[in-house]
Amino acid sequence: MKTIILLTVVFAIVGIELLAAAQGCDFHGTMKSSVALEAVRALLRARVATLNDDRYLHGDMQEAIALVRSGDVTRAVSSIDLPAICESAP
Repeated sequence: MKTIILLTVVFAIVGIELLAAAQGCDFHGTMKSSVALEAVRALLRARVATLNDDRYLHGDMQEAIALVRSGDVTRAVSSIDLPAICESAP
């Protein structure tokens, strides 16, 4: 039971962070990020519009959380070669 509660909180945190990150990227106009990040941002923006004016954000947060919980965010980047964090030892 505690694991389910913990996962629910983690999905919410990651979903809300996704919203904040996408909004920050949107402020940079035509500048682009990495292929992987742009794929995730496009996925989010297909369901949640950029925040241009004040609005109630509960629906936006629920959409972002649902994207994370469903695995759609992971699938959006699964076919993209991501850089390695560290080189593997010989």
